[in-house]
Formats: sequence, structure tokens, C-alpha cells
Amino acid sequence: MKNTKLILTALIIFSAVFVNAQCTIVADAGPNTIQMPCCAPPTIGGSPTGSSTGCSCTLFSYSWSPSTGLSSTTVANPTAAPGATTTYTVTVTHQTCGYATDAVTVTYRQDLSCCRIGDILEAPTKPNSEITIFPNPSGGEFNLKLPASSELKSVRVYNSVGELIQEQTAKEGVVSIDIRNQSNGLYFIQVVCGDKVLLFDKVLKE
Repeated sequence: MKNTKLILTALIIFSAVFVNAQCTIVADAGPNTIQMPCCAPPTIGGSPTGSSTGCSCTLFSYSWSPSTGLSSTTVANPTAAPGATTTYTVTVTHQTCGYATDAVTVTYRQDLSCCRIGDILEAPTKPNSEITIFPNPSGGEFNLKLPASSELKSVRVYNSVGELIQEQTAKEGVVSIDIRNQSNGLYFIQVVCGDKVLLFDKVLKE
């Protein structure tokens, strides 16, 4: 009886090793390079991001790195809003069948002149040297140093798809912006003075 159990155990182990030897995990991070579109973070990953050949392995886990600008590091298809051109690597893992990796490079867009969020967000033709944002990037707390002006009106924060997530009264000196409760990624700061946009700039929460 003991010999029979040992033989059965050996056969089970051999079968598992044989199945795994025939199985290949496939990772697909998407196209090799993605140009970051205007004011909208691209979705990265394949369709599907994880698959297998030679077996029927499913239920994969995902790990993306680096985390900078990603909406999530553990989903198959996160959005990516990096503050610089970044190569993201995904590791697709199955508990018994193995793992595989692949990479995609998101090319950062320097020119925000294409950004139009509604009719009111138009970037000034020249940067406003009197306004500074610091630190940038940060974990979600930013300081905005504003010049003296009797017409300062408001400071607005928009997410990467154009939704207004915060607005406060603008005033001379340093204005604090806190978006720690928002997901990591690219955000846009608008400073309104009278009927003009003094600043339309970007910040990165990471």
C-alpha cells in the first residue's frame, strides 16, 4: 500500500512538472512605444496583457514598475501619466505556471499647446516667470507662489481628463495645494487673474 501511494505521488509530481514544462506564460505590455496624447494619459498593456500557450493557465497577477505616473501597479491595463519619457515593465505571474515580462515606453509630451479642457483652459503663449510651483513632482502637496495683483481670482486644479477637482481663491504669496487624496499622475494648475489665464502648467503626483 505504501509503495502504491509513493508511486501515485511520484506520478502527480511528474505530471505537474511535465505540464509546467509545456506551458509558456506570455506578457504583452502593448506597443513598444506610445506617444502621450494631449491631456489624457494612455492606457498601457496588451489585450490581453497576460496569456499562456501550451496550457490553460489563467488568473494571472500583474506587477508594473516603476510606479511613477501609473494609476495602479497591479492591474492588467493601467493608465500612465509620467512627467518624463518612461519605460514601464510588466511582470505577469501565474502561481504554478511561471512568469514573463514585457516593456513599453511612454514618450512624454513637452508641448501642452494642444491641451484644451473646455473653452477656458488655454495655455498662455509664454511661461509666467512670476509664478512658481514647488516642489514638483511631489507626493501631492504643492506650493504656488503668486505675484502681487489686485485682480488675482482663483487657482484651479484639473485632472488629466479635464475634470475640475479643486478650486480656491488666489491671493498674493504662497498658496498651498493638497491633492494627496487623488491618484498618482499628471495634473494641471490654472491661475486666473481677472478674465485672463496667468498660468496653465502641469504638476506630477507620485
